[in-house]
Amino acid sequence: MVSCDIGKPEDVQRAFKDSWAVFAVTDFWAQPHQPEVEIQQGQAMSDAAATLQIPYFIFSTLEDTVKLSGGKYDVPHFAQKAKIRDYIKEKHPKLKTIYVEPGFYMQNWLSTLKPQKSADDTFIFALPIDEKTTLHMVDIEDTGPIITAILDDPEKYVGQDI
Repeated sequence: MVSCDIGKPEDVQRAFKDSWAVFAVTDFWAQPHQPEVEIQQGQAMSDAAATLQIPYFIFSTLEDTVKLSGGKYDVPHFAQKAKIRDYIKEKHPKLKTIYVEPGFYMQNWLSTLKPQKSADDTFIFALPIDEKTTLHMVDIEDTGPIITAILDDPEKYVGQDI
C-alpha cells in the first residue's frame, strides 16, 4: 500500500506506477466549498490509472441524487462522486473499473452526528430523515475486507456497482 497527495497528478502517477490494482477514494469533506477540487482529484486518479494501464481500478463513489430524484435533491457529496464516475465511464471506457458504494458510515454517530444529550437526559439525533427511512450503514473497518474480496476475483466485478 502506498499513499500520495491526490491533489498533485505527478504524485498520483508515482504512487500508481507498477500497481496491479488501485482503490481510489476522494474526500469531499476536505474541501466542502470547492467541489471542483474533489472532481479534479478523482479525474487525476482515473487518468493516471488509464495512462499506466492499471489492470483494476476500484473507485469509491455514491449515487447521483440529482438524477435519481429527477432534480429534486442535490446532495453535493454524492453529486461530485457521481460526476467522477461519469467522467471515468466517458473518458476511460477500457479501464477495468469497479465502483464501490459504501453505506452511511456508523462512525458518523461518533463525530459529526454524535447524539446530543438534552436537559431531561434524553438524546437527540440531529439527522432529518423520515422515521420510515431505511438507513444502510457500514463500519469503516469493513471496507478492507470488502476490497480484499473484490480483489480475490476482480473480473467478476468489473463495471459493477458494489
